[in-house]
Amino acid sequence: MIGGEVELADIAPIELLEKCDIHLATRIGNSTALDAFRRDIEGWPSTLKELLFPLKMRTEVLISLVELPAQKNIWLFGGFVNIYGKRNKNDIITRYNRIFIGLIGRLKIHFKRGSAPTSLLNGETYIQHMSVHEILAKPYANEPFPGYESINVSFLELSTLVDENQSDWSTALTHMKGVYLITDKSTGRKYVGSAYGGKGIWRRWSDYVKTGHGGNAELMRLDKQMLNYALNNFHFSLLEHHPKIVSDERILKRESHWKEILLTRQHGYNKN
Repeated sequence: MIGGEVELADIAPIELLEKCDIHLATRIGNSTALDAFRRDIEGWPSTLKELLFPLKMRTEVLISLVELPAQKNIWLFGGFVNIYGKRNKNDIITRYNRIFIGLIGRLKIHFKRGSAPTSLLNGETYIQHMSVHEILAKPYANEPFPGYESINVSFLELSTLVDENQSDWSTALTHMKGVYLITDKSTGRKYVGSAYGGKGIWRRWSDYVKTGHGGNAELMRLDKQMLNYALNNFHFSLLEHHPKIVSDERILKRESHWKEILLTRQHGYNKN
């Protein structure tokens, strides 16, 4: 249809799509699949091999899709991957198919997973629901800084941003004081914190990346493996941002205000 969505089936060879299943990569251990993919795009088929078992494969080609955690229903194209050999972990060989190889890491696909029960989906059923969202000029790096009012980042994403010291994020947050919110998605409980004094928001959030709790007593009580808990459950957002010229007293008053509004002393992780 002119002016409508471009479906994957509109641009990929139909004879290839007819024999493909779909693999959805979301997590690898304590890391996002996106982190693993970005670290070694060339070696992704070998990494994918580790994710395929004990899944039962019925085809010889997979469409690999890598979750973009910050973009709902948007997946990064991880290539068409050929599967050779016997269907057991020791004998199988996985290699990129040359079709669309130049779009690996660049093609974003819109796909609603819905209630699909596993990470390995029947291509015949689901390929028709995949459409082209965007084609990037270069392989995906990280999401650009979205603006102060739009920050909603998982702990995993924040860890990657801090580890790589992504310049647009660090520049925007280094010289700002502010009040932030940590949401525990496993319980719904919240923690209101602030960045003031010599520490900007970027440095304060970097403290959390190192420990998972940032020195906060109530968060430290959550789990002995606090860093792993934070990686799996925490999301960060920004309630207020102010230039460093604003007094620390003002920041602390605003922090107290948000604790009262969100009831985080009564029902969250704030102690005082």
